[in-house]
Amino acid sequence: AYFPPISQPEGRPLTIQDAKGKEWHFQFRFWPNNNSRMYVLEGVTPCIQSLQLQAG
Repeated sequence: AYFPPISQPEGRPLTIQDAKGKEWHFQFRFWPNNNSRMYVLEGVTPCIQSLQLQAG
């Protein structure tokens, strides 16, 4: 999967459906960082906790 292009720092909302059919709502945004952009996906904590995801 690919993230959609964004041109404004406020980004755009994303709705993603997990393997069990539950929809999760996130905000995909960025902020300028020197000569590049720092991208972030906001609102993922409830999804990570619900699915008991771990780094690795």
